[in-house]
Amino acid sequence: MSEKTPSAAHKALDAASRAATARRTVQAAASELRQALADQRSRIAELKAEIEEVERAPFDAAEAGRRVDEKVGVLATVAPDRLSLAGLISAGEAHLSYDAHMHDILALLAVVNPTGLAAGLRRLCAEHVQIHGPGLSPATKASRIQAAKTVLSQLELEEEALIREADAAGLQFARRPDANVAGILGLDRE
Repeated sequence: MSEKTPSAAHKALDAASRAATARRTVQAAASELRQALADQRSRIAELKAEIEEVERAPFDAAEAGRRVDEKVGVLATVAPDRLSLAGLISAGEAHLSYDAHMHDILALLAVVNPTGLAAGLRRLCAEHVQIHGPGLSPATKASRIQAAKTVLSQLELEEEALIREADAAGLQFARRPDANVAGILGLDRE
């Protein structure tokens, strides 16, 4: 018996079958890459939200107190020149005047009752802590932000690697509008 040579039609059907299998393989790989990229972008978004939350987090009571004292001290040096004690310390109708903008009022309080002003501001800070929870020390805040930014940098480099891998396979994925240029260029950022 002689072996049959496949007809041109059979060859074409076999090639079409292999092409369909290859297309399904490429589509499955594209789907996996799409999902991996979506997962990576989700982690990036979560980390960016965490960084923003830490940046907005209030300071702890010790730092708030230090800032209160610093601000009251600064205000106390500004206000004396704007305070008029006419009539109180000299002849004439007794009156006390002061340019009454909020900053100036605080400055006046810093001059006439710095301890009371500081105590009031500390009380407000304590109420804030009771409502919103304890804040972060500057060192803790800086440390958490730096650690998150380090992880974010790595995630962005990995995201770019996924995009390049897809590109090499002939698949196009858009970069995020807020993608870090260092990540796109493949540079470690410090």
